[in-house]
Amino acid sequence: MRILMIILLLVVFLCGALFTSVNTDAVVVDFYLDSQEMPLALALLAALTVGVLVGALMGLILSIKYRNQLRVANRQIKRLDKELENLRALPVRDTL
Repeated sequence: MRILMIILLLVVFLCGALFTSVNTDAVVVDFYLDSQEMPLALALLAALTVGVLVGALMGLILSIKYRNQLRVANRQIKRLDKELENLRALPVRDTL
């Protein structure tokens, strides 16, 4: 499995290197306040990096939210288990 991951990473790296070598044309990127001329591959790499960072941030926010929900649910489970144990410990009365 580890060899497969290494091969996959190598293929991705080689595709990225090939993509970079083919896309060397300069493009103008407008940042609303300023514009910058840079190679197309660099502009796409910057856009990919920003996208990955935004995605990771959103994933982190959702992870924190779900961890908090899980903690609350676990506390409720413990409280209900304790209540169930207390109810099982009560003596059974025959009302006939």
